[in-house]
Amino acid sequence: NDFQKASDAYAMAIEVDPDHATAYSKKGHADTYLGAFEAARADFAAAEKVAKTLGQRVGQKNFAVYTHLYAGDVAAAMEANAEVIEGLKGNDSDEATGPLRTTYRDRVLIAAHHGMFDEAMDAYREIVGYTESVTARVNQPGWTTNMKAQDKTMEAFVAVKKGDIDRAKALAEEVKKLRADRNDPRKYEGYHRLVGLIALAEGDAEGAVSHLEQANMQSPLVKYELAEAHEAAGNQEKARALYQEVANYNFNSIGTAICRGMAKDKISA
Repeated sequence: NDFQKASDAYAMAIEVDPDHATAYSKKGHADTYLGAFEAARADFAAAEKVAKTLGQRVGQKNFAVYTHLYAGDVAAAMEANAEVIEGLKGNDSDEATGPLRTTYRDRVLIAAHHGMFDEAMDAYREIVGYTESVTARVNQPGWTTNMKAQDKTMEAFVAVKKGDIDRAKALAEEVKKLRADRNDPRKYEGYHRLVGLIALAEGDAEGAVSHLEQANMQSPLVKYELAEAHEAAGNQEKARALYQEVANYNFNSIGTAICRGMAKDKISA
């Protein structure tokens, strides 16, 4: 991918239409992958100013947070994430629920991946609070069950990273039960990811591979975790191919921001 050409092309689009939020955002992504992080943050700030909805505006703020992760500055990412959350606090509108959950989820993932487990659980408890708040005023049992499953999956992930395997196992089984009644062929992907990570933590690399292959393979984080499992199982070629795939992944997300640099380090080691 020629990110410089992409950045230049989006700059030309902005000249034609200075209120084109998507052009600013796409330029921000290109500049992120060029390593031009200050320029990317300016791009995302410009996109935020002309974005039409709260969700779109928060999305641009979160993209700016990710630039710090790509730059390897976790402390700056946590600080910037906290600023996004502070800007949303007190907004009790339905429009704010999704963006706030997403931003707290990002905080859980950033913190858990970098050993900040108290911060991860503080953010997790905020998510649970919002789930309970919405459940109290919206009578949608299916939504409630799905959100509870997501919340339990997140807590289990933190437990695995923390090394609390017994707690992670118990939560994984809760997730499986909460997903049981969903009419969705992919309903157990999150469960398989958790069981795979637990297996990897317990030294069962083959079991980890088996379960992680049944998880969401569209997620760069899952692909990175599967690469780790293959590496632990001695499948070096498969591991390297997956690490390379993650290192080349250009869809900007919290998962990519967390693991893309780690995958590059694995390849260069």
